[in-house]
Amino acid sequence: MSLAHVVAALLLLVIGGSLLFLWLQRRHNSEWKAALGEEKVKKGNRGEQQRRGSPQDLPGNNSDDSLEEFNEDRGVGGGMRRRPQRGAGGRDQNAEQDGGDVDVYDENGVKLTRLQRKKLAKVREREERRQAQEAALESQRQRQDQTTQRDVEAALREEELKAAEDAALRELRAEKVRADNEEYAKWVDHIGVEERGELGDEARERQARVQDFLLERAARVQAHARRSSAASAAAQAQDVNRVNAEAGKNNTEGHVLVLQAAARDLKVSVEELVHTIEQMARDGKVDGVFDDRGKYVFIAPEHFPQLAHFLRVRGRVSVQEFTRECNRIIMQT
Repeated sequence: MSLAHVVAALLLLVIGGSLLFLWLQRRHNSEWKAALGEEKVKKGNRGEQQRRGSPQDLPGNNSDDSLEEFNEDRGVGGGMRRRPQRGAGGRDQNAEQDGGDVDVYDENGVKLTRLQRKKLAKVREREERRQAQEAALESQRQRQDQTTQRDVEAALREEELKAAEDAALRELRAEKVRADNEEYAKWVDHIGVEERGELGDEARERQARVQDFLLERAARVQAHARRSSAASAAAQAQDVNRVNAEAGKNNTEGHVLVLQAAARDLKVSVEELVHTIEQMARDGKVDGVFDDRGKYVFIAPEHFPQLAHFLRVRGRVSVQEFTRECNRIIMQT
Protein backbone atom coordinates (compact mmCIF):
# COMPACT_ATOMS: atom_id res chain seq x y z
CA MET A 1 0.00 0.00 0.00
CA SER A 2 1.34 3.42 -0.94
CA LEU A 3 1.63 6.40 1.34
CA ALA A 4 -1.19 8.19 -0.45
CA HIS A 5 -3.53 5.39 0.34
CA VAL A 6 -2.60 5.49 4.00
CA VAL A 7 -3.10 9.24 4.21
CA ALA A 8 -6.46 8.95 2.49
CA ALA A 9 -7.55 6.25 4.89
CA LEU A 10 -6.52 8.37 7.88
CA LEU A 11 -8.38 11.38 6.52
CA LEU A 12 -11.50 9.31 5.99
CA LEU A 13 -11.20 7.95 9.53
CA VAL A 14 -10.80 11.44 10.98
CA ILE A 15 -13.72 12.75 8.96
CA GLY A 16 -15.89 9.79 9.99
CA GLY A 17 -14.95 10.25 13.66
CA SER A 18 -15.71 13.95 13.46
CA LEU A 19 -19.08 13.31 11.88
CA LEU A 20 -19.88 10.67 14.52
CA PHE A 21 -18.89 13.06 17.33
CA LEU A 22 -21.01 15.84 15.87
CA TRP A 23 -23.95 13.48 15.53
CA LEU A 24 -23.60 12.31 19.15
CA GLN A 25 -23.34 15.88 20.39
CA ARG A 26 -26.46 16.92 18.51
CA ARG A 27 -28.29 13.88 19.89
CA HIS A 28 -27.22 14.80 23.41
CA ASN A 29 -28.32 18.41 22.97
CA SER A 30 -31.68 17.37 21.53
CA GLU A 31 -32.36 15.03 24.45
CA TRP A 32 -31.41 17.70 26.97
CA LYS A 33 -33.71 20.22 25.27
CA ALA A 34 -36.51 17.64 25.20
CA ALA A 35 -36.08 17.10 28.96
CA LEU A 36 -36.20 20.84 29.60
CA GLY A 37 -39.29 21.14 27.39
CA GLU A 38 -40.97 18.34 29.33
CA GLU A 39 -40.22 20.12 32.59
CA LYS A 40 -41.66 23.35 31.24
CA VAL A 41 -44.79 21.50 30.15
CA LYS A 42 -45.15 20.06 33.68
CA LYS A 43 -44.72 23.47 35.22
CA GLY A 44 -47.29 24.88 32.82
CA ASN A 45 -49.74 22.13 33.70
CA ARG A 46 -49.25 22.74 37.43
CA GLY A 47 -49.73 26.47 36.97
CA GLU A 48 -52.90 25.85 35.00
CA GLN A 49 -54.17 23.51 37.69
CA GLN A 50 -53.42 26.04 40.41
CA ARG A 51 -55.21 28.76 38.44
CA ARG A 52 -58.21 26.50 38.03
CA GLY A 53 -58.19 25.61 41.74
CA SER A 54 -57.58 21.93 40.96
CA PRO A 55 -56.39 19.81 43.94
CA GLN A 56 -54.16 17.76 41.67
CA ASP A 57 -50.98 19.37 42.97
CA LEU A 58 -49.71 16.17 44.47
CA PRO A 59 -47.54 16.19 47.63
CA GLY A 60 -43.88 16.45 46.82
CA ASN A 61 -44.61 17.80 43.33
CA ASN A 62 -42.08 20.70 43.57
CA SER A 63 -38.81 21.88 42.14
CA ASP A 64 -36.89 19.27 44.09
CA ASP A 65 -38.94 16.54 42.40
CA SER A 66 -38.25 18.15 39.00
CA LEU A 67 -34.58 18.29 39.84
CA GLU A 68 -34.74 14.66 40.88
CA GLU A 69 -36.36 13.76 37.55
CA PHE A 70 -33.75 15.78 35.67
CA ASN A 71 -30.93 14.13 37.58
CA GLU A 72 -32.53 10.77 36.98
CA ASP A 73 -32.59 11.51 33.26
CA ARG A 74 -28.99 12.67 33.35
CA GLY A 75 -27.78 9.57 35.10
CA VAL A 76 -25.38 9.08 38.01
CA GLY A 77 -22.29 10.29 36.18
CA GLY A 78 -23.80 13.66 35.37
CA GLY A 79 -24.18 12.97 31.68
CA MET A 80 -27.48 12.80 29.91
CA ARG A 81 -28.89 9.27 29.95
CA ARG A 82 -30.12 8.22 26.60
CA ARG A 83 -33.85 7.93 26.35
CA PRO A 84 -35.38 5.12 24.42
CA GLN A 85 -36.17 5.89 20.84
CA ARG A 86 -39.51 7.32 19.90
CA GLY A 87 -42.04 5.38 17.90
CA ALA A 88 -43.47 1.97 18.40
CA GLY A 89 -40.20 0.53 19.63
CA GLY A 90 -39.77 3.42 22.03
CA ARG A 91 -43.25 2.98 23.47
CA ASP A 92 -42.56 -0.69 24.05
CA GLN A 93 -39.32 0.13 25.83
CA ASN A 94 -41.11 2.79 27.99
CA ALA A 95 -43.77 0.25 28.88
CA GLU A 96 -41.07 -2.20 29.88
CA GLN A 97 -39.25 0.44 31.97
CA ASP A 98 -42.53 1.58 33.65
CA GLY A 99 -43.21 -1.98 34.70
CA GLY A 100 -46.02 -2.49 32.23
CA ASP A 101 -48.24 0.22 33.87
CA VAL A 102 -51.24 1.44 31.96
CA ASP A 103 -51.76 5.10 31.25
CA VAL A 104 -53.15 7.09 34.22
CA TYR A 105 -55.04 10.36 33.89
CA ASP A 106 -56.00 12.95 36.47
CA GLU A 107 -59.45 14.44 36.97
CA ASN A 108 -58.85 16.98 34.21
CA GLY A 109 -57.94 14.24 31.71
CA VAL A 110 -54.21 15.07 31.73
CA LYS A 111 -52.02 12.03 31.37
CA LEU A 112 -49.68 11.51 34.30
CA THR A 113 -46.01 11.04 33.72
CA ARG A 114 -43.99 8.21 35.13
CA LEU A 115 -42.71 10.35 38.00
CA GLN A 116 -46.24 11.56 38.77
CA ARG A 117 -47.44 7.97 38.78
CA LYS A 118 -44.67 7.11 41.22
CA LYS A 119 -45.64 10.03 43.42
CA LEU A 120 -49.28 9.03 43.21
CA ALA A 121 -48.33 5.48 44.18
CA LYS A 122 -46.37 6.83 47.17
CA VAL A 123 -49.31 8.99 48.18
CA ARG A 124 -51.62 6.02 47.95
CA GLU A 125 -49.14 3.90 49.90
CA ARG A 126 -48.92 6.54 52.63
CA GLU A 127 -52.72 6.79 52.70
CA GLU A 128 -53.00 3.01 52.97
CA ARG A 129 -50.45 2.99 55.80
CA ARG A 130 -52.33 5.79 57.54
CA GLN A 131 -55.62 3.95 57.17
CA ALA A 132 -54.00 0.75 58.40
CA GLN A 133 -52.59 2.59 61.43
CA GLU A 134 -55.96 4.18 62.13
CA ALA A 135 -57.65 0.79 61.79
CA ALA A 136 -55.08 -0.73 64.16
CA LEU A 137 -55.58 2.11 66.66
CA GLU A 138 -59.35 1.78 66.39
CA SER A 139 -59.11 -1.97 66.91
CA GLN A 140 -56.85 -1.43 69.91
CA ARG A 141 -59.24 1.17 71.32
CA GLN A 142 -62.17 -1.20 70.86
CA ARG A 143 -60.24 -3.97 72.61
CA GLN A 144 -59.42 -1.60 75.46
CA ASP A 145 -63.07 -0.52 75.68
CA GLN A 146 -64.17 -4.14 75.72
CA THR A 147 -61.61 -4.93 78.42
CA THR A 148 -62.75 -1.94 80.48
CA GLN A 149 -66.39 -2.94 80.03
CA ARG A 150 -65.61 -6.50 81.12
CA ASP A 151 -63.75 -5.17 84.17
CA VAL A 152 -66.67 -2.91 85.08
CA GLU A 153 -69.17 -5.74 84.66
CA ALA A 154 -66.97 -8.05 86.73
CA ALA A 155 -66.72 -5.40 89.48
CA LEU A 156 -70.51 -4.95 89.45
CA ARG A 157 -71.06 -8.69 89.65
CA GLU A 158 -68.59 -8.90 92.52
CA GLU A 159 -70.35 -6.09 94.37
CA GLU A 160 -73.75 -7.72 93.83
CA LEU A 161 -72.38 -11.05 95.05
CA LYS A 162 -70.85 -9.39 98.11
CA ALA A 163 -74.11 -7.55 98.85
CA ALA A 164 -76.04 -10.82 98.56
CA GLU A 165 -73.56 -12.55 100.88
CA ASP A 166 -73.81 -9.70 103.41
CA ALA A 167 -77.61 -9.83 103.28
CA ALA A 168 -77.59 -13.60 103.79
CA LEU A 169 -75.13 -13.23 106.68
CA ARG A 170 -77.29 -10.56 108.31
CA GLU A 171 -80.35 -12.76 107.91
CA LEU A 172 -78.52 -15.69 109.51
CA ARG A 173 -77.41 -13.50 112.40
CA ALA A 174 -80.93 -12.15 112.90
CA GLU A 175 -82.35 -15.67 112.79
CA LYS A 176 -79.80 -16.80 115.36
CA VAL A 177 -80.64 -13.86 117.61
CA ARG A 178 -84.36 -14.66 117.34
CA ALA A 179 -83.70 -18.30 118.13
CA ASP A 180 -81.53 -17.36 121.11
CA ASN A 181 -84.18 -14.95 122.39
CA GLU A 182 -86.89 -17.57 122.06
CA GLU A 183 -84.72 -20.11 123.86
CA TYR A 184 -83.93 -17.59 126.59
CA ALA A 185 -87.62 -16.70 126.97
CA LYS A 186 -88.51 -20.38 127.28
CA TRP A 187 -85.77 -20.85 129.85
CA VAL A 188 -86.90 -17.80 131.84
CA ASP A 189 -90.53 -18.93 131.74
CA HIS A 190 -89.52 -22.38 132.93
CA ILE A 191 -87.50 -20.95 135.79
CA GLY A 192 -90.28 -18.46 136.59
CA VAL A 193 -92.83 -21.27 136.82
CA GLU A 194 -90.57 -23.15 139.22
CA GLU A 195 -89.78 -20.06 141.28
CA ARG A 196 -93.38 -18.87 141.43
CA GLY A 197 -94.31 -22.06 143.17
CA GLU A 198 -91.68 -21.33 145.84
CA LEU A 199 -91.79 -17.54 146.00
CA GLY A 200 -95.52 -16.98 145.55
CA ASP A 201 -96.33 -17.76 149.16
CA GLU A 202 -93.48 -15.58 150.42
CA ALA A 203 -94.62 -12.59 148.30
CA ARG A 204 -98.19 -12.92 149.48
CA GLU A 205 -97.01 -13.18 153.07
CA ARG A 206 -94.83 -10.07 152.69
CA GLN A 207 -97.66 -8.08 151.10
CA ALA A 208 -100.05 -9.14 153.85
CA ARG A 209 -97.53 -8.03 156.46
CA VAL A 210 -97.23 -4.58 154.85
CA GLN A 211 -101.00 -4.19 154.56
CA ASP A 212 -101.49 -5.16 158.21
CA PHE A 213 -98.87 -2.61 159.22
CA LEU A 214 -100.54 0.17 157.21
CA LEU A 215 -104.02 -0.72 158.47
CA GLU A 216 -102.75 -0.65 162.02
CA ARG A 217 -101.20 2.80 161.54
CA ALA A 218 -104.36 4.11 159.86
CA ALA A 219 -106.49 2.73 162.70
CA ARG A 220 -104.24 4.35 165.29
CA VAL A 221 -104.49 7.72 163.53
CA GLN A 222 -108.27 7.41 163.25
CA ALA A 223 -108.63 6.39 166.90
CA HIS A 224 -106.47 9.27 167.97
CA ALA A 225 -108.56 11.66 165.88
CA ARG A 226 -111.71 10.40 167.54
CA ARG A 227 -110.21 10.78 171.00
CA SER A 228 -109.08 14.27 170.09
CA SER A 229 -112.58 15.19 168.96
CA ALA A 230 -114.07 13.81 172.19
CA ALA A 231 -111.49 15.55 174.33
CA SER A 232 -112.05 18.89 172.61
CA ALA A 233 -115.44 19.16 174.32
CA ALA A 234 -113.97 18.46 177.77
CA ALA A 235 -111.17 20.89 177.18
CA GLN A 236 -113.43 23.81 177.96
CA ALA A 237 -112.90 23.30 181.69
CA GLN A 238 -109.15 22.58 181.37
CA ASP A 239 -106.05 24.26 180.00
CA VAL A 240 -106.61 24.05 176.26
CA ASN A 241 -103.01 24.81 175.30
CA ARG A 242 -101.58 22.03 177.48
CA VAL A 243 -104.02 19.46 176.11
CA ASN A 244 -103.32 20.41 172.47
CA ALA A 245 -99.53 20.26 173.01
CA GLU A 246 -99.67 16.77 174.50
CA ALA A 247 -102.09 15.53 171.84
CA GLY A 248 -99.99 17.01 169.02
CA LYS A 249 -96.80 15.42 170.37
CA ASN A 250 -98.37 11.98 170.52
CA ASN A 251 -100.13 12.32 167.16
CA THR A 252 -97.03 13.52 165.32
CA GLU A 253 -95.32 10.28 166.14
CA GLY A 254 -98.19 8.24 164.64
CA HIS A 255 -99.62 9.99 161.60
CA VAL A 256 -96.31 10.53 159.71
CA LEU A 257 -94.74 7.45 158.10
CA VAL A 258 -91.10 7.69 156.96
CA LEU A 259 -91.10 5.47 153.89
CA GLN A 260 -87.44 4.44 153.87
CA ALA A 261 -87.41 3.49 157.55
CA ALA A 262 -90.71 1.62 157.28
CA ALA A 263 -89.51 -0.30 154.21
CA ARG A 264 -86.33 -1.29 156.06
CA ASP A 265 -88.32 -2.52 159.07
CA LEU A 266 -90.76 -4.43 156.87
CA LYS A 267 -87.89 -5.85 154.71
CA VAL A 268 -89.41 -4.60 151.47
CA SER A 269 -88.35 -2.03 148.90
CA VAL A 270 -89.56 1.56 149.04
CA GLU A 271 -91.20 1.10 145.62
CA GLU A 272 -93.13 -1.93 146.83
CA LEU A 273 -94.26 -0.04 149.96
CA VAL A 274 -95.42 2.97 147.91
CA HIS A 275 -97.24 0.67 145.48
CA THR A 276 -99.04 -1.05 148.36
CA ILE A 277 -100.06 2.29 149.91
CA GLU A 278 -101.45 3.54 146.58
CA GLN A 279 -103.37 0.30 146.05
CA MET A 280 -104.89 0.46 149.56
CA ALA A 281 -105.77 4.16 149.06
CA ARG A 282 -107.63 3.28 145.85
CA ASP A 283 -109.48 0.58 147.78
CA GLY A 284 -110.41 3.12 150.50
CA LYS A 285 -108.53 1.29 153.25
CA VAL A 286 -106.15 4.15 154.10
CA ASP A 287 -106.21 7.90 153.55
CA GLY A 288 -103.27 10.28 153.33
CA VAL A 289 -100.85 12.19 151.13
CA PHE A 290 -97.18 11.84 150.10
CA ASP A 291 -94.92 14.81 150.78
CA ASP A 292 -91.75 15.78 148.94
CA ARG A 293 -89.45 14.52 151.72
CA GLY A 294 -90.17 10.81 151.38
CA LYS A 295 -92.95 10.63 153.93
CA TYR A 296 -96.60 9.59 153.97
CA VAL A 297 -99.06 11.55 156.14
CA PHE A 298 -102.09 9.56 157.33
CA ILE A 299 -105.43 11.40 157.42
CA ALA A 300 -108.47 10.31 159.40
CA PRO A 301 -112.05 10.86 158.18
CA GLU A 302 -112.50 13.31 161.07
CA HIS A 303 -110.01 15.62 159.33
CA PHE A 304 -111.95 15.79 156.05
CA PRO A 305 -114.28 18.70 157.00
CA GLN A 306 -111.35 20.95 157.91
CA LEU A 307 -109.50 20.02 154.70
CA ALA A 308 -112.62 20.69 152.65
CA HIS A 309 -112.97 24.11 154.27
CA PHE A 310 -109.30 24.83 153.44
CA LEU A 311 -109.80 23.92 149.79
CA ARG A 312 -112.95 26.02 149.52
CA VAL A 313 -111.12 29.02 150.97
CA ARG A 314 -107.83 28.66 149.11
CA GLY A 315 -109.07 27.13 145.88
CA ARG A 316 -106.42 25.34 143.82
CA VAL A 317 -103.32 24.49 145.90
CA SER A 318 -100.17 22.47 145.37
CA VAL A 319 -99.40 19.11 146.92
CA GLN A 320 -96.85 20.72 149.25
CA GLU A 321 -99.40 23.25 150.52
CA PHE A 322 -102.02 20.55 151.03
CA THR A 323 -99.50 18.41 152.92
CA ARG A 324 -98.58 21.30 155.21
CA GLU A 325 -102.28 21.95 155.89
CA CYS A 326 -102.77 18.28 156.76
CA ASN A 327 -99.88 18.46 159.24
CA ARG A 328 -101.30 21.63 160.77
CA ILE A 329 -104.77 20.15 161.17
CA ILE A 330 -103.41 16.95 162.69
CA MET A 331 -101.17 18.90 165.07
CA GLN A 332 -104.13 20.98 166.25
CA THR A 333 -106.52 18.09 166.79
